[in-house]
Parts: sequence; structure tokens; C-alpha cells
Amino acid sequence: MIETAPGGHFFAAQKTMSRYQTEFYQPFAADWSNFDAWIEKGSVDATTRATAIWQRILHEEKGPEIDDARKGALDDYIRKATAADGAEPVS
Repeated sequence: MIETAPGGHFFAAQKTMSRYQTEFYQPFAADWSNFDAWIEKGSVDATTRATAIWQRILHEEKGPEIDDARKGALDDYIRKATAADGAEPVS
């Protein structure tokens, strides 16, 4: 049985609604508020929210544990690639 007629939308379909909470990705940098609510919350645009997210990650998150031998091999590779006209790594 087809629940959505031609020209209709699937959002209100039972199959969509039963999966909405677990199957749909909600972007973490988006603000889905209406315009008035967005204004009341300070009018923070997506670029500003995304910048705050990557800055928090850089300051708070810890990278994976890496042993000294592997780190040395990566440093050697970067040094050789840079010497061969590669871009300088950003620190």
C-alpha cells in the first residue's frame, strides 16, 4: 500500500515518523529555530557556530595515543615531503 500520494511528501508518513528519532541526521552546526527565536538567541549564524565547534575540539579533545617510533616515522615522512616541495605543515 502506498501511503504518500503523487505530489505529497513523506515526512508525515507512518514509516518516516517511526524512524525519525533514530534514523535521521540532525546537523550539529545548524539552528532549526524559526527566525524570531533565532534573533532572540543572539542571531548566531552557522559559520560562527561551526567555528566555535572546531575551536572547542582543538582545545578540549585529545588525539590518539601514538608511540614514539611511529611518531618519529611520521615526522621523517613530513620532513622529506616538505623538502620535496610539499607544503609546510601547520602547527
